[in-house]
Amino acid sequence: MDVVIRASVRDPAGLQTSLRNIVHEFDKDLFVPTLEPLQKRIGLTLSQPRFNMMLLGAFAGVALILAAIGIYGVIAYTVAQRTREIGIRMALGAQRIDMLTMILRQSFTVIGIGLVAGIFGALAVTRLMSSLLYGVSAKRSVDLRHRHDRTQRCGPDCHLLSSPPRDGGRSDGRVALRVAF
Repeated sequence: MDVVIRASVRDPAGLQTSLRNIVHEFDKDLFVPTLEPLQKRIGLTLSQPRFNMMLLGAFAGVALILAAIGIYGVIAYTVAQRTREIGIRMALGAQRIDMLTMILRQSFTVIGIGLVAGIFGALAVTRLMSSLLYGVSAKRSVDLRHRHDRTQRCGPDCHLLSSPPRDGGRSDGRVALRVAF
């Protein structure tokens, strides 16, 4: 049995002796445990779920970083494979902005496919998550939409900040033609 006492006393030691005396007036055999502030009790109760959520957030951050590194690697590989093509197009008169647009359009296509596959995967896993996490229901599309929006904003940021699309647009057409032929 827990008893909650509201008091304006800062030092619980004096309150604890007073409380013990009052309880022992009624029954001397009752045990009075040590007093602790409610904030401490709540903190102890919530420490494990708080740690679990912090760990989950850390793993989510690591996953986001790994995804950004993976996207960067794929785009860098694609641009490196197409350096000759980009150089030939530049030699034939294509503008740098046209090459950058072409690379980014193809990159965003891959991001779009990944987002659609991720949404369907998230919807498929929602049932499992609803059984594992308290307060997560299979019908909460607002959370899914919020995460989708956040991921959708992260993809273009990764591409616009990465250097492979910009490097591909800087290809020198003469060098690419010399290497190609």
